[in-house]
Amino acid sequence: MEFLSIWFLTFVIYSFLGWVCETVYCSVGSRKFVNRGFLNGPLCPVYGVGALLVLWLLPKEVENTLSLFLSAVLVTTVLEYITSVLLEKLFHMKWWDYSRYKFQLNGRVCLLNSLMFGALATVLVRFINPEVQKWLLFIPGEALPWISLALLAVILLDTFFTVKQLLELKGKLQQMHKLLNEIKEKTEVQKLHLQLSVEEKLSKLKGGDVEPKESVSIRERLSELNRKLSELERQKLHTRILKAFPNMTSSRYEGALERLKERLKTRKKSS
Repeated sequence: MEFLSIWFLTFVIYSFLGWVCETVYCSVGSRKFVNRGFLNGPLCPVYGVGALLVLWLLPKEVENTLSLFLSAVLVTTVLEYITSVLLEKLFHMKWWDYSRYKFQLNGRVCLLNSLMFGALATVLVRFINPEVQKWLLFIPGEALPWISLALLAVILLDTFFTVKQLLELKGKLQQMHKLLNEIKEKTEVQKLHLQLSVEEKLSKLKGGDVEPKESVSIRERLSELNRKLSELERQKLHTRILKAFPNMTSSRYEGALERLKERLKTRKKSS
C-alpha cells in the first residue's frame, strides 16, 4: 500500500507542477490568469501520467543525456498524440491544434512542444524526481494511504464534475448545430421564394395581395429557430473550458463552437 501511495502522490505532484507550467505559460501569453487545466482544480493529469511513464519506461540509469532526452521526446510525444485522439473521440472536440506550427503531425503534436517536453522530462529524471522522492520519505508511512485516499476522492469528484460540464457543452453544441443546420436550410428555401417572379407569386396567390402561406410559414419557422438559438447561447457558457482552451476546434460542431467563442468575446467587451 505504501508503494502505491508513493507513486500516486508522485502522480499528483507532477500533475500540479504541470498545471503550474501550463498556467504560467498561457497566462503570460494572454497577460491574464488562465486556469489551463482539464480539471477545475490545479492539476493537469496528462503531465502526471507523462511523468510516471517517463520514470517507468526509461532506463533507471541513463548515462547518456542525449539518449535520455530523445527517449523522453518519444514517450511524451506519443502520450500527447494519444491524449488528443482520445479527447476528440470522447467529446468531438480538438483541444489543441498545432496546424500552424512547422513540423507538426495532424495538428496533434509538433516538434517544438515535443522538444520542450523532452527537455522537461530530462530535467525531471536527472534533478527533480530524486528530490521529490526524498521529500515523500519524510511523510510517515501510516499517513501515506490516508493522504492518498483523500486526494483521490477530491480528484475523482473534480473529474466527475468536469466530465459532466464537458458532456453538457457537447450536448449544447449538438443542439446548436442542429438549429444552425435547419436555419441554413430554411434560409436557402426562403431565398428561392424571394427569387420567384412577381407573376409566379401573383398566380399562386390567385390575384390576392397576401404573401404566400408557405413563405409565411418559413419566415415564422426561421424566427422561432433564431429565438431558440439565442436562448441556447444565453445559457451557461462553460467559460472556464473555453478560456482554458481558446484554440479548441470541432470538426463536427465547428459553427456552433465558434458562435459560443464569439458570445464569450462579446460578454468580455461588455463587462
